[in-house]
Amino acid sequence: MGKKREDWLTKSIEGKSSIRDGILNAQTEKEMSHLKNKRVLLVDDSEEFTLMVTALLKKCGILAVKSLHDETRTMEEIIKFNPDIVMIDIMMPSVGGFTVGKVVQELTRSLVPIIYVTANKSYRQDLALQESERTEWLFKPVSLLTLQEKMTKLLGRK
Repeated sequence: MGKKREDWLTKSIEGKSSIRDGILNAQTEKEMSHLKNKRVLLVDDSEEFTLMVTALLKKCGILAVKSLHDETRTMEEIIKFNPDIVMIDIMMPSVGGFTVGKVVQELTRSLVPIIYVTANKSYRQDLALQESERTEWLFKPVSLLTLQEKMTKLLGRK
């Protein structure tokens, strides 16, 4: 194959790839547009995880994201930040995620939905007991599609 043909083929493939990525990004952005003005509080002792989730949310236009690595400050941040939804890691060093979730529910009169997050699949039964129409759960690693589905279920489309 000649050099010109190879260059054309490479550019063609790259162009289609970037077009496909653009279409996928536009679809995701459109699907998440109802979440753009929402405020998300992430409670997780892993800075790496909160950075990753923040990046996923910002990709979809959700800019009001507050990360909290010390779960004992959750009540204070709920009052200051006034989140629309809270994501809580179940395995926290000082206070368990379910305990933090109960505090969030009491403080907000169960108006703020909660997404419980864990890397430990053995919590499946405990998570099922915690589930209600105002709670959901995610297993780490979190995908954008799954996060979108859970947030849409809890916050609805407007």
